[in-house]
Amino acid sequence: MTEKLNCYINYDISYLEENNMKKRILSMLIAIVMVIGLVSVFVVTASAATTTGAAGQCTWTFDDTTGTLTISGNGAVVNDQSWEEHVSSITSIVIEDGVTSIGNNAFRNCSSLESVTISASVATIGNTAFYGCSSLETLNYLGTSAPSIGTNVFMGSGLMVVNVPVDYEGNTFGDRDVVKNIASAEPQPTITEFMIARAGDGEMKDIDGSTVTLYSKQRRIAVVTEPAGLEVVWSYETQGIVEVVEIDGKAYLNPLKNGNTMVTVTLKEYPSVSRSFPLEVEPEFWIEVDSVAYEQRGQMNMGVGETVTPVIKIFPVGATLTDLTWSSNDTEIVTVDENGKITAVSAGQTYIRGTCDIDGRAKSYVLYVTVLSPYTVTADESFMATLDGEYIAVQGRNLVVKLKNICEDTKLTDV
Repeated sequence: MTEKLNCYINYDISYLEENNMKKRILSMLIAIVMVIGLVSVFVVTASAATTTGAAGQCTWTFDDTTGTLTISGNGAVVNDQSWEEHVSSITSIVIEDGVTSIGNNAFRNCSSLESVTISASVATIGNTAFYGCSSLETLNYLGTSAPSIGTNVFMGSGLMVVNVPVDYEGNTFGDRDVVKNIASAEPQPTITEFMIARAGDGEMKDIDGSTVTLYSKQRRIAVVTEPAGLEVVWSYETQGIVEVVEIDGKAYLNPLKNGNTMVTVTLKEYPSVSRSFPLEVEPEFWIEVDSVAYEQRGQMNMGVGETVTPVIKIFPVGATLTDLTWSSNDTEIVTVDENGKITAVSAGQTYIRGTCDIDGRAKSYVLYVTVLSPYTVTADESFMATLDGEYIAVQGRNLVVKLKNICEDTKLTDV
């Protein structure tokens, strides 16, 4: 009987110890879960400290730990107050460089607002923009001349004076006096203009906001910066239409295919400073002539009775050319058939024209032709001959011709 009792007691004790162990493990698990939950709550709370949204052409960011509303980007801030849920919590506002205007009523009735900083890029402040900001006492404006300021901008606020740079022009900021106590900032580097060659590598001119048109040839382009010589980065709204290539330290616009794009130049060391211009690449066709008399694209000389069949070139390579027709402006001087074969009929000057469609765009090409008369050398006429590569140039009083040097041992005295 005693042995059975001891057995029951031992069993009960073991059972209790096992249950206690399970309870301790369960308690530890619960504690771990609670700690993880607290950490999660902390993380969510911390991430929720900053909220963002659109403000017209710009972006707003509100930090509820500091009460600061920051407006950034390029363009205007409209008056929709998309940050309305934070209006009563905003204590300071920072308008960053790049923002160009503040809309009507933009920050109206921000009753807890105490200070505002406005960058020099802001050119317009709308009516009643800070109306009813009863706690507003400090405004720092970083420009050197006042923007356009609407009516009743600071009505109902506590703002008495505006802090401005020491070189600020004037003594007022809207209907408020100014205190010139902000040190002048270093001048911001700028892109002052674009210069582009009229053709190829020729005379340069200011783009001045106009659209740049390219055909099949490169055109030199230069970016003028202040201070001079700042390194720039090129980018394109639509890729594959044009690229900027560098040749011997000079930049050239290199056309790639038909189309339109916006070309943007950004200062490498100042990525907030950029300037753009529109560009279009037009398809083109022209003819090339395998002839000694050929001078340059668009012009050629021929002798009476000579015939030339031009080689048609198209830009961009692979474009589709259709409905090609040819005509001569004066068939008594030059004729041209449906295949573009040119025949010199008599002496004179005229042109032929080719018209076609390239990828659906109507295009034309004009080739100016000079037909030379046969020349008779008189007995008393003297000539001077010079060797020019594979040709011998023979010059008289009224004529310059090039003769093919078909004999390697030809001497100038033999001409």
